Amino acid sequence: MSLGLQETRRTDEAQQDVTVRVTAPDGTTAAATVPVQANDWADALYPAQFRGAPALMLGTYTVVWETRGGFMTCGGFVVR
Repeated sequence: MSLGLQETRRTDEAQQDVTVRVTAPDGTTAAATVPVQANDWADALYPAQFRGAPALMLGTYTVVWETRGGFMTCGGFVVR
């Protein structure tokens, strides 16, 4: 599953690392850190890039994006 976030609020060109936390339907949470630059996309492949993540299973997943400064946004996806 490809997860993506576009950084549109920053105006500097410096690269920043963001953490993506995914909670699976069974409650397992796994995280990955990916780089992003202003006005660009951060992409992560779940579960391949997430240490300790279970294989995809049926159900609803929660996705939280964070920086060192804290929460950015959240979303989710459903595997049917």
